Amino acid sequence: MATWTMRAAGLRHSWPEGPGTYTEDDFRCEPDAVVIGHGCGAIGGQGRPAGKLAVWSVIAELEREGAREARLRAGLVRADEAVARLSWGWEGLITPFATAAALCRDGDGLLTAHVGDCRISRCRVDRLEPVTIDHTLAVEHPELTAYPHMVTRVLGRSGAAEVARLAVRGDDRFALATPSVHRALADDELAVLIGGADDLDAACARVIGAVEARVAYGSAMICVVQLGSATATSSGSSRRPASSWLFAPGRALPPAAPRWAPGGEGRGPDSRWFAEVYGIVMGEDD
Repeated sequence: MATWTMRAAGLRHSWPEGPGTYTEDDFRCEPDAVVIGHGCGAIGGQGRPAGKLAVWSVIAELEREGAREARLRAGLVRADEAVARLSWGWEGLITPFATAAALCRDGDGLLTAHVGDCRISRCRVDRLEPVTIDHTLAVEHPELTAYPHMVTRVLGRSGAAEVARLAVRGDDRFALATPSVHRALADDELAVLIGGADDLDAACARVIGAVEARVAYGSAMICVVQLGSATATSSGSSRRPASSWLFAPGRALPPAAPRWAPGGEGRGPDSRWFAEVYGIVMGEDD
């Protein structure tokens, strides 16, 4: 294949508009990598820093020199560690976690990676083909019918990433999406919405609009990727996390301040957690 990059667009959205409505998702599109993170928390947006840390931990490692697969795996390990640190001083509480998916160039092919139920699919001639398999009870333990959507691997709780190599051709188009997209839309519907059109931003908007039309309230995120010679059209999250004990590309994460370390003063998601940890991770992306 001739020299190519990944032209990509992404969109995240929550609805209906108003107090208490938010998205815990994040994404980043680069010329040779796209990463999405789906944060999950118990209350009040606690998963938002988890989603952002998942994305930037992977992106930062992919920016370093070295074999791409090794860098991708290292980024996902770092993401798991960083998300776990968000709440490692809490006791007896449901702690934030994240699921994620990544697509990055490696020579003339692609690497895919995912943890949890963020999904990567390939669209060819209005036909959608999933290229990742969800880490959920429905897939791994179909005999357990009570909680089919429960994820079995997550970042922040030692969830192991699944990494694979993928051969590609020049007309390939890919979608990276959070679970709400696939629960609302069948694969053939999604293929029609993202396939064919040159305007990737419009394709993302069509997908989110279709999900919103079927679900009364919630959030959804999708990135659409086309192989080509152009670069990202909408890049997503723009400000890196500012805390060195959660985000330190190229070196081991240093010890946290005593109040945030295990056994320290921080015992849960009180105002101090939101004011300090939440604030320095989210910054102006809040």
